Amino acid sequence: METFNKKLKAILLLIGIVALTIPTFATIYEDAEDNATTGWISYGNTTNSSIENVEDMQRGSRVIKLTGNGKETGYRLGNRVGRASYVGAWHNKTEKILKWSMKYEEPFRIYIPITTEHGNRFLVYTNQSESKKGKIRGGKVRYGLGTDSTGGAWHTFKRDLEADWNAFMPSDPFVAVNGFFIKGSGYIDDIMSLDGNVSNWRICGGDTNGSTIENIFDLEIGDIVTQLTGNGVATLFCYNLGNRREKILQWTMKYNEPFRILIPIRTENGNRYLIYNNQSVDTQGKIRGGKIYYGLGEDSIDGTWHTFTRDLEADLKAYEPNNSFSSVNGFTIRGSGYMYNILSLDDNILNWTICGGDTNGSTIENIFDLERGSIVTQLIGNGMATLFCYNLGNKVEKKLQWSMKYDEDFKIYVLILTEQGYRYLVYDNESTDKRGKIRGGKIYYGLGEDSIDGTWHTFTRDLEADLNAFEFNNSIISVNKFSIRGSGRVDDIFLGSLFPF
Repeated sequence: METFNKKLKAILLLIGIVALTIPTFATIYEDAEDNATTGWISYGNTTNSSIENVEDMQRGSRVIKLTGNGKETGYRLGNRVGRASYVGAWHNKTEKILKWSMKYEEPFRIYIPITTEHGNRFLVYTNQSESKKGKIRGGKVRYGLGTDSTGGAWHTFKRDLEADWNAFMPSDPFVAVNGFFIKGSGYIDDIMSLDGNVSNWRICGGDTNGSTIENIFDLEIGDIVTQLTGNGVATLFCYNLGNRREKILQWTMKYNEPFRILIPIRTENGNRYLIYNNQSVDTQGKIRGGKIYYGLGEDSIDGTWHTFTRDLEADLKAYEPNNSFSSVNGFTIRGSGYMYNILSLDDNILNWTICGGDTNGSTIENIFDLERGSIVTQLIGNGMATLFCYNLGNKVEKKLQWSMKYDEDFKIYVLILTEQGYRYLVYDNESTDKRGKIRGGKIYYGLGEDSIDGTWHTFTRDLEADLNAFEFNNSIISVNKFSIRGSGRVDDIFLGSLFPF
């Protein structure tokens, strides 16, 4: 199977943001990109039930569609252990974190068959409230994933199976995970197990006495994070990034004590260090030893989560304008706290600009979105008064797709060059019945009032068809720019000709 970095992204013209790589220590049991359903078996009431591999336009990839008779029908990937007839169990003793994505509109019940020192057991996850958890009959431990898990939107869940089991059965140690069973009809994607170890991190210098590195589940983030515990700035922790050529580095951290981050980079003029600390953002400069330092703000140690995104080449050139970035070679930090998602990113975020209106306090950031399970672009402005622009580069493809999550009014402008001059196709959050031609060469379409319900939506538009509905004798020559008013999140802007309509 291929990684869950969508195959669609590889074959289309990707104008979108950044590729997120699978963690180094992971086993992918299903990503649906093989166009098959190998390994899946249905059980229970299988009348008129089916298991299909289908294209999901909202997710932008292939997924597994499970259709049956509610919770009377079950679907199994992997198996239990204990009998000769039980074949296909994973027997995975090293990767104890399970991650999967799902889109359900009806009740479901997930059974994860595990092996413990005392035999075969099940962890059970349902669409009930997160407060519903505990030990139930038959050697099972149950957790609710939340009532919104059946809202018809894609959700990504990551569970530390060993922690979930030990919370209620500490006297029966967890050994292995063996499969994924689910009852109920819906869509499943990207089932994988992750290693909960901290192999990319190490304690690499200074006062190491009593220092530890642990992966823990953080309720605020809703995911596994790394806890670094040492002796203040006397302890140095190192994270292995490899030798990355991407110029944008992003990380999320929660600290309540001073820290000092040191990023070793290779440049055309030799090795340099970029240093980031908890001092004021006005504190920056060049110091001896090829070091350039920047303050991230005094509030960076207020004990809350902060995400920082730095253009390493820009930070270098601010003090060495005639030098050029070649690669980033690591991430080190002094001080105790929590770290999450250290990512080396493509610089496509630079295709976005704040291009008009009220720009006061407006920002553009690449962030990790838990629901999508990938990096997305977050646009923050002053409502409809702020305009954000994305450069499409004068492309000839005439079909446009994008994903967005908004909970406030928006207005999208797609600038096109036609045989009769420039036009704007305008899309907003009004009813889909609202459409027409207005002055100034603009044609507008409503995308639906539910487009601002705070969930992810994927829209696909045949731009030439939208033009021809009101100018039937006109044709598109090129598509030049995507602009949007309003604050929210945007992902996967594709321009191509392969989308079905």
